Amino acid sequence: MYSINKIILLIFYTSNCYMFLLSNASGTENQVEHSPVVKELQKIIESNDDLRLNLEKALKEQGKDSYWHNKKIEDMFNFFEDWLVFLPTTDKPEKYSYIFNEIYINNQNVRMLLRQPLFRDWLKKFVIARGNFMDSEKSAEIIKEWVEDPNVNIGEYELPSGGFKSFNDFFTRKIKPGSRPIYMQNDDSIITSPADCTIHKIHEKLSAETTFEVKDEIFDVKKMLDNSTLAGKFLNGDGAICFLMPSDYHRFHSPVNGKIIETKQLGGLYFAAQGWTTYLFERRRGYYLIETSHYGLVGVVLVGLADISSVNFVRKENDIIQKGDELGFFAYGGSAIVLFFEPNRLIDPVYVNNNTVYKVSEVKIKMGQKIGALKNELIK
Repeated sequence: MYSINKIILLIFYTSNCYMFLLSNASGTENQVEHSPVVKELQKIIESNDDLRLNLEKALKEQGKDSYWHNKKIEDMFNFFEDWLVFLPTTDKPEKYSYIFNEIYINNQNVRMLLRQPLFRDWLKKFVIARGNFMDSEKSAEIIKEWVEDPNVNIGEYELPSGGFKSFNDFFTRKIKPGSRPIYMQNDDSIITSPADCTIHKIHEKLSAETTFEVKDEIFDVKKMLDNSTLAGKFLNGDGAICFLMPSDYHRFHSPVNGKIIETKQLGGLYFAAQGWTTYLFERRRGYYLIETSHYGLVGVVLVGLADISSVNFVRKENDIIQKGDELGFFAYGGSAIVLFFEPNRLIDPVYVNNNTVYKVSEVKIKMGQKIGALKNELIK
């Protein structure tokens, strides 16, 4: 028979074991089970003492106004975990991009850390994983909010049987036949808008020294066209930048009639939030060069902007195209199109809206509406 002391000790021991097991089970339950791509980031940081210590130091240096103030490295893992499956809302589609900006935009040490090949290579994998999520059925949960947004005007688009299967399925939606009439489609001299967008003129003549900004990245003509042998055709010519917002139709079309004589997909990261290109990456882009009948060469450069912006082409070299023919589409994210024209070709560029002509520096316009005209090469 147990003595009273032994019974008390047994109860105490049993009770403590139970509490330990309960505490351990609770801790396991609360522990975040990270996705494979975030686990890879954990492994990279935890196996690199210099990187880990420098990141810890950088987080401690974050100002009180920063999201990252007083955050730990585990918070960074959780942040990427949340970002991976973030469903873009109509009011804050780039929420996580801007939060990520805060960690490095005013901190040179962090920028140096994030430029390291280990992190850059991982971030590309993260982009692919997030892109896969945006192609998955799970990403369809937010579509209802976007469909109900009056800026989308969903009545202009084809609705697939059974609904959109993913957010990117919605984002790359097709317009209904006739909802974007092409202005004077058979007139080779007329230029029409390549997309639903806001167009900004490039005021300067495009000399070899001329640089212009697409969001936060500085370009010149040759850089835009990856030093193509035909880039010189546009020196001293004219150009315009067309910006697409997340709620816009995200397929792009030919602005002129002609023949595609050169096309190329360029390198760069699909994922490039504002500020990233200045410090970390070059934007994803590609281009078409279209030869018109008598109006010179026209360049159409496609640029991926914030969050995920893949540039997808559906035409190839030597294709004969008409204004309004689809050239490709952007998957989820902000996007831009840059148009180049040869010197002395662009005649009095105009922006048309409801049959009213405005000579202004920028305007919201639909794909297929007239944005200018080209001068015949035989007319001096």
